[in-house]
Amino acid sequence: MENFNYKEEFEYLNSINTRKGINPKYYSGLNWNICVKKLILQELNLFRTSLSGLTCLYISDLKDDIEKRKIPDEETYYGDTVSIRFGSTALPLKPLGKQKVLIEKGTNLVFSYSMNGSVVDIIYPSESEISTPERKFYVVGAWENSLDLTTNEIRKILSLFLNVQLSGSVLSYSRRIAFTFAKLESRHLSITEGRNKIFTYIKYITSFFKYLRKIYGLLPQ
Repeated sequence: MENFNYKEEFEYLNSINTRKGINPKYYSGLNWNICVKKLILQELNLFRTSLSGLTCLYISDLKDDIEKRKIPDEETYYGDTVSIRFGSTALPLKPLGKQKVLIEKGTNLVFSYSMNGSVVDIIYPSESEISTPERKFYVVGAWENSLDLTTNEIRKILSLFLNVQLSGSVLSYSRRIAFTFAKLESRHLSITEGRNKIFTYIKYITSFFKYLRKIYGLLPQ
């Protein structure tokens, strides 16, 4: 029986994948670790530095945290994540004349990498004990190939991330908050359910202002 040449088989199958534009998982991992992850961390650090002295921002690197034993490594992780979050803020409140301080958790932005080479961006809006957004999280970006994630895309997402943080945990209503959450909702539904982004945005804005008019007695109850 002839010895099977695994090297030739590997090269043959790999050439087929290359022609079809399919990168082996090994290369996908290299793309993420050597190029894309470094680019994301560079932009996150630039973002944090630009807001230094104005607010507290914390950057987390899952792989680095595991290696430094900052988090338990008994679990199995299928991929990697890089995240940035705003610190918690004290909210003075005076219910029924009694002074009380609530804590609002800052907005969190997560870049999640999967072993198949794809990347998903998720924003977790701020929340407090008495106020939470309609959704716990919003998917705001998705790429099948991590190399498709550009500096421009990262900066757009960071801008949205900043807007969400400055909207607070939806304790008050305004046009700016409405537009910010309309953008979140439209992105989330277009990515997760394939809905039309523009239609979803308009629908959210319309229902938001209709709700406000009803609150202020401008529409019949």
